[in-house]
Amino acid sequence: MAVLVELFGAAILENAEAIGESGIVVGGGVLVTGTDCVEASGALLWASGEVESGWQIGIIAGRVIFMQRENFVGEREQEYLYLSRLVTLPGASGAFLRLLLDQFLFAPTFIGVFLSTLMTLEGRPSQIIPKLQQEWFPGVLANWKLWIPFQFLNFRFVPQQFQVLAANFIALVWNVVLSFIAHKEILPK
Repeated sequence: MAVLVELFGAAILENAEAIGESGIVVGGGVLVTGTDCVEASGALLWASGEVESGWQIGIIAGRVIFMQRENFVGEREQEYLYLSRLVTLPGASGAFLRLLLDQFLFAPTFIGVFLSTLMTLEGRPSQIIPKLQQEWFPGVLANWKLWIPFQFLNFRFVPQQFQVLAANFIALVWNVVLSFIAHKEILPK
């Protein structure tokens, strides 16, 4: 068994960049969950009726996979490399500083760009401002609840070459949250 674990580890190490950048891990979360699957109470459920067929689920998944792969996964790798060069402190102090930069500079920007891009791809650019006014701050708070604990552990204990890969697995959960936020109805004021 130990030999299999070593072989698996070696295969991951050799292919970490390709796996981390694939977008399949990240976008797969949309396919697994179907579509908008988070009820206000927090319980997971299947589509609420807004999506009437499987091809619509495929279109939603395709948009998110495209956005993650083309816009954000490569950016995440560059961000992690930049953070490791910028913050050279070892241990918990270094992890904490990288976490602060990641969550208080990158994450709020990412959520705004993600929502704006998705609204544009869905042909609703006129709704970008109302969507951001309604969902940006709650989205940032949801991001912090999930990503701050994970990123501290990621920056502290995961070797740098595996950090993007580890983050992509957590992004499976995050994509469910993002899909819910992005497809929540804009309430009239």
